Amino acid sequence: MLYIIQKITSGQAEPPKVFADQNSARAAFTDLVHQTSAADFHTYCTRQHADPDSFATALAFAENENTQGAYCCYWELAVEAAGAAHTQQLAEQNSASALQSVTEVQQHVLAVQTELHGLSEKLSDMSQELLRLHKQLSNDQEQVDSTGASGAGKRPDLVPDEQDEKYQTAEWRDFVQSLIQMCGGNRGEFPLLSRHDWRQAIYDNQTTLEYWDWVAIAIDVSIERARANGYSIEEDNAQKGHFAFLAPSGERSSILYEMEDLAWCAAGLHAKQQGRSE
Repeated sequence: MLYIIQKITSGQAEPPKVFADQNSARAAFTDLVHQTSAADFHTYCTRQHADPDSFATALAFAENENTQGAYCCYWELAVEAAGAAHTQQLAEQNSASALQSVTEVQQHVLAVQTELHGLSEKLSDMSQELLRLHKQLSNDQEQVDSTGASGAGKRPDLVPDEQDEKYQTAEWRDFVQSLIQMCGGNRGEFPLLSRHDWRQAIYDNQTTLEYWDWVAIAIDVSIERARANGYSIEEDNAQKGHFAFLAPSGERSSILYEMEDLAWCAAGLHAKQQGRSE
């Protein structure tokens, strides 16, 4: 058995060291890790409560931790042995070709890792650019909403008064619970008001409620808005039990809803998008 250690940094592979004795190789590898990444290795041992003089600790650190471009490598190569002297002879005869192959493989791996690192940086830059564009589009949309042709000004909040007394009654709590059950449990989601919408409402300081309380009040407000703005609901002739809403302009919703109240809620959200007041 041959034991080989090698250090690779910044695309350069240092000459490998070959040992016939396992203990000597492991001790040399542990020292190499100490020399190459002293600060990072000390932090790793402290975090893992590991023995810094242990070969297993050094090997685990070299295999799993990011050493900022420096890699300590350890290999064991099986060879035929007929005693220590014969093993040493085999090492002298075969180490050159074996180590050359190992070095070429390691350099190829390092080149791939370098390319992946560059790709990661490009993806990170693209992600930052997408976030910037998303923020810019959101700001542009807010300006359009506040200065649109409808002249309605700033859109009304989805939930104008969360402290209204009717939202504190036992009947209202029963409604919230029935809504949760209808949508498949507390981890579910209302089809017209997503958790993303709720998080946006929190971000815009429109609500401090939990998701389902916010949904329930939003439904109530949307239905009131729809009725106040002249919307109506009709059952579809082809699909009984499915409903569409009609806008004051006569526009009919392209989506059919399985419940009448759901259609009313959709109508209220449509009225809000059109800039109609409550």
